[in-house]
Formats: sequence, structure tokens, C-alpha cells
Amino acid sequence: LAVPPKAAAAMMPADQGEQLRQIAQRALPVRAGCLSVGLTRWDRRRPTFALGLDRSHYYSVHSQFARLAPEGAASICLMKYLGKEEPNPADLRSELEGLLSQLQPGWREGLAAEQFLPNMTVVPALDLAANGGALGRPSVVIADVAGLRIAGDWVGVEGALADASTASGYRAAESILEQS
Repeated sequence: LAVPPKAAAAMMPADQGEQLRQIAQRALPVRAGCLSVGLTRWDRRRPTFALGLDRSHYYSVHSQFARLAPEGAASICLMKYLGKEEPNPADLRSELEGLLSQLQPGWREGLAAEQFLPNMTVVPALDLAANGGALGRPSVVIADVAGLRIAGDWVGVEGALADASTASGYRAAESILEQS
């Protein structure tokens, strides 16, 4: 299964998968509201990255570090980590646009593309210190369900996000092949 912990647990028959249900129960998803914009011109070259200290904001000009836009253009991502709050999408969008206006005045004149996702899951299970951090993530083998393997950014001790997903997928395949 390469799905979030709660989805994996929901697939288990009532008499199996207790280990997976316990993992899902303690999983704390990280959510964010996201605004991505593509600008045809990028006049203000700084800042290229910012994190809020008093607010849970993130800002990055991704095209500064990867070829995501033509020369002189920009691809910019803004996020607000949500915690447990359920924000009003219109208010959240306005807040992120306000941050963008503060960091890139006049951005609307060069707007070529935009995407707003008001409630995106960043990771389905935060690596909490109380659970052992990354070392506390579950193994790919679910011992109480014969033959079941799991994979994702919340599984295994290696990496984060895509790296963890790839590593756990590889480990799950290895484990299945070892049984053959």
C-alpha cells in the first residue's frame, strides 16, 4: 500500500491490521494552503526565500534554483502551514497574495499562471520527537497482516518526502522478493 496511514488502516479487515490502525491513530498530518504563481517578468530579484517567524509562512522563488521558467520570468510558491485551523479559502488566498505583494510589489502585472490550493496535505504523518522522529516511522513490513507492505513519505528511516517514498518503496519490493 502506497497511501497515507489513515487510508491504509481503513482498508484493513476488522480482524487484521491492528498495528496499522495504531500507526494511523498517532499520525499527525501537516497541511498547508498554497499559492503558486508564474510571472512573465521578475523585476525584484530579492528575496528568493523567506520563512515567517511570527506567522507560519513560506516563500520561495523556485525558478531561481531550477529551470522552471524562461529567462527573466519566475515561478514562485507561497504557503501557510495550517495546523488545526480550517481557514476560509478567500481569506487565506488574500493573506498569501498580501505576502507576495510585500515581497514582490507589482507581481500582478506579470502574472501568467496561478494555482491556489487552500488545504493541501504536505505530509500525512509528521515525524514527532515523542514518537522517535524519523527513526520512529513504521517499517515497510506490517507484521500482523501476512504479505502486506507499506510505502510512503511516512514509512522507513531514510530520507524525507520523495526520498522517503522511494526508499520505502524499494525496501517493500526487496522484502517481497526475499519472501519469494
